[in-house]
Amino acid sequence: MSATEKLKRIWQEETCFLDPRAWVATLLSRLIPEGAGGRLRTRVYRGCGMEIGPGSTFAGTLTLGSAHGSLQRIRIGRRCFLNREVFIDAAAPVTLGSGVAIGHHVVIITTDHAVGSPQYRAGEKSCAPVTIGDGAWIAAGVTLLPGVTIGAGAVVAAGAVVAKDVPPNVLVGGVPARVIRRLDGDERAADLTTCPYPESLKPHERAVYSHSVDHRGDPYLQPDGEPAEHPAGAGASGGRPL
Repeated sequence: MSATEKLKRIWQEETCFLDPRAWVATLLSRLIPEGAGGRLRTRVYRGCGMEIGPGSTFAGTLTLGSAHGSLQRIRIGRRCFLNREVFIDAAAPVTLGSGVAIGHHVVIITTDHAVGSPQYRAGEKSCAPVTIGDGAWIAAGVTLLPGVTIGAGAVVAAGAVVAKDVPPNVLVGGVPARVIRRLDGDERAADLTTCPYPESLKPHERAVYSHSVDHRGDPYLQPDGEPAEHPAGAGASGGRPL
């Protein structure tokens, strides 16, 4: 192999996972303070090619799996909230419905490997999409494995590892995640295009309220402006915030 061919091969190996749009989006997002500028951060991701519905915000910079076109494979519905330190491996499509809440340190994986030989166990790669239904709550530290679908209105407890599809309106938890109990169905459709702020709320309380509405449209804001326990109960997040 000539020196030129060797340099070409090294360059291809070093840049094969580089996604210019994702790199630019990450760079610009990191200029925005964590926990602030959610609407601005949304504009950055939208401008770089991610499909995002109105009213959706990001509390921090996403960590994106290294795959070309990853931003274009992520679709986020209306009035979703993604907390800090969220990792999305978008080698295959990742779809969030409307009113979805994603907790901090959530990991969404679309890539898997077959078990290879003893010399190299991570064998042939495969990809499968991940879909999260309307109103679902993915609590802190959850891992979603390739190919899973989270049903509408479902809650995934903190730290769970989801390897199979989750039915609508259930609470699941554990490793691997299993159904813990069923939740009340959505009998009142939420209007996700508006947020009816009470006249009595102060501006800083409105920010809390806007991210403290469950998938049925019911506020669970305490008088002091702090979020109350989610209707699913403390068990949904192990007592930890999203």
